Amino acid sequence: AGAELVFNHPYVYAALRVAAGLTIAPFADADPYRDLSARLSVGTPLIKVPLRFAAGIYNLTFDSGDGGTVLFREITSPAVGFTLEDVRVTDMIDVSAGFLWLTASAQDDEMDAAFTGDLAVRIKLIERGKFRIFVAPAVSGSLVVSGLGNEWNLCPAIYAGVIYNEYK
Repeated sequence: AGAELVFNHPYVYAALRVAAGLTIAPFADADPYRDLSARLSVGTPLIKVPLRFAAGIYNLTFDSGDGGTVLFREITSPAVGFTLEDVRVTDMIDVSAGFLWLTASAQDDEMDAAFTGDLAVRIKLIERGKFRIFVAPAVSGSLVVSGLGNEWNLCPAIYAGVIYNEYK
């Protein structure tokens, strides 16, 4: 699930994105996974490329039981990085991607580095006045680099939603 609030001006672009996800049916012995995130991205349309600086907070949690299959059961961290947002492919399709460093990895002795990222393709299906109905296949994930071993996960998803009063 997710929500997004966008401010678009000829000189400043800002977006607040909040998302939550959970694994409904993990494969085999994989641990159920939850993630919560909120990020603010800021940029300027003057550079002609929708590259934005992003900062936020991320929580990644594996609900592992006794002797779970993960190295890190929970990571809560501020994050900083860059995003490409709403790259218009056609009038009905746009792509967004983000890559952020989880800053808590700099202070955790067990982690050498941690990152999170996402990629989504938004396909607008129906347009009615100020409303647009869309679907968005997406994938998000995280990577933790550690002396104990590297750990990564990918979470595919398909979102459906409504856009109201989109700036074109």
